[in-house]
Amino acid sequence: MDSFGRNKDFRIMIEKKHIIKIQISNYHIKIIHRYAELLCIGGKSQLRKNRRDRMDNLLLDQIVGQVGQFALCWWKDGCDKEFLNTAYYQSFFKDRNGSDGGHDIARAQVDIKTSMARIEGRDLLDYNLIVAPKEYRENWTYVFGLVKPFNPAQFLKLDNIECHLIGWKSSNDMTIQNSGMFAGNFVTPAHELEPLIPLKYLE
Repeated sequence: MDSFGRNKDFRIMIEKKHIIKIQISNYHIKIIHRYAELLCIGGKSQLRKNRRDRMDNLLLDQIVGQVGQFALCWWKDGCDKEFLNTAYYQSFFKDRNGSDGGHDIARAQVDIKTSMARIEGRDLLDYNLIVAPKEYRENWTYVFGLVKPFNPAQFLKLDNIECHLIGWKSSNDMTIQNSGMFAGNFVTPAHELEPLIPLKYLE
């Protein structure tokens, strides 16, 4: 049984058709970039190995994270209102460690972890949702997003960018990986995630 009392044999197996694609326009790319810059103040990645690596990639990491958060909010509401509200408060009310508390949807225990799909041709379900111990919270929902690689110096010039919302996992069903390159982190293979429900809105 999982944390929802479901027999794992009867859960929906995620497939490529369940992946949700959110296309983000240049108008919103510029807004995302601005909030990413604000979040660079005191922000840091929990997965990069050393301070130099974190600082060299800080803006890129923040952009990727904001792209994922925008995609999640757009999937939820079909508009940018939730993202604008949440990003605004995140930029002002981070804690002393640079954390936003994991609230990527205002007032909800939902955190999206977004990564770059760096390996060309690799199946999106072959990646992993990774949650660092410092970012792990009980009774939380973690969503996994993937973005195709881009040059952060050219980000503002992109016509659009696409984010793939792969699926989600309850923190109560996550386990720490004891070996390998992600040892010490909560790791869930994408093919073991729960599919998100596709939502459609009236024009």
